[in-house]
Amino acid sequence: MRRTIVGIFTYLALVLLSILPAAAQVTTADVSGHVTDPKGLAIVGAKVTVLNTNTGFQREVTSNDSGDFIAYQIPPGTYKISISKDGFATKVYDNAQLAVGDKRTLDASLTLATSSQAVTVQMEVLPLVETGSSEIQGS
Repeated sequence: MRRTIVGIFTYLALVLLSILPAAAQVTTADVSGHVTDPKGLAIVGAKVTVLNTNTGFQREVTSNDSGDFIAYQIPPGTYKISISKDGFATKVYDNAQLAVGDKRTLDASLTLATSSQAVTVQMEVLPLVETGSSEIQGS
């Protein structure tokens, strides 16, 4: 009887230990940043939209009192990221490539809008170097 109980506990412990590493696997990316005006002051309530034009996946977040924002758990892919606030020109990052495990930082300075104006930034030359982490990504 005692041997059976020890066997059951051992089996349960092995099952639990094999599940834990699977739960820790990262399969998404995060996009964060800081939104400022031309004088470098934080813009509160700026809308940040992360849109995958191929799949239609979209995540919207707003900047906080410090002008900071973060969009968690973005599936890998190519994205159009736009940052907007009334009274400012919308800043658009086209072709932003996000890979598994990326923690991309976009610090955006919005210019004053003259009417309905947008600034588009082509993201073709995003470096594979992550300055916020010492982790090496694959090529």
